[in-house]
Amino acid sequence: SSCIFLPMKHVVILSAFLSPFRSGAEACAEEVPLALGNEFDFVIITAKLRRDLPRTDMLRERIPVIRVGLGLPVDKWLYPFLAPLAARKQKPDVIHAVLETFAGLALRFCGRIPAQRILTCQTLNRSFLKAMIVRSPDVVTVISTALLDTVKAAGRDNAVHIPNGVPLAAIRDA
Repeated sequence: SSCIFLPMKHVVILSAFLSPFRSGAEACAEEVPLALGNEFDFVIITAKLRRDLPRTDMLRERIPVIRVGLGLPVDKWLYPFLAPLAARKQKPDVIHAVLETFAGLALRFCGRIPAQRILTCQTLNRSFLKAMIVRSPDVVTVISTALLDTVKAAGRDNAVHIPNGVPLAAIRDA
């Protein structure tokens, strides 16, 4: 018998916010790489937002984090332009943007990077540039049927509905 070596796919996660600015979308951006870190080679690119945060870091000593920007609140507005530059340097196989706002716009600007582009939509609160953002990626996922309807109305009729998961241990311990 022969063994076939398949190289680990290099995945860049785009999330404009990350811990210590963690909310729902950021939980996805952090928990998915932590859960799948043995199957894929991840790096997370986020906005710096505060001067005391390091430019490079490790999420729970396992997942590399790159922070772009000046270390100021304005970094969220710079993120769509700076994150693609950082992503290109990573030479990713996959770029996955979590949230169709700042990260989604950054993913739109990653169009010339030769990688599969995935967008996970998680909010109904923003509509600015949403149609352009959801039509750009190779794959769009949504966390709810309401979002599925929203992206269909924006011109994306092949989005995949993947509800948020709950760690099994959290259910057992409840």
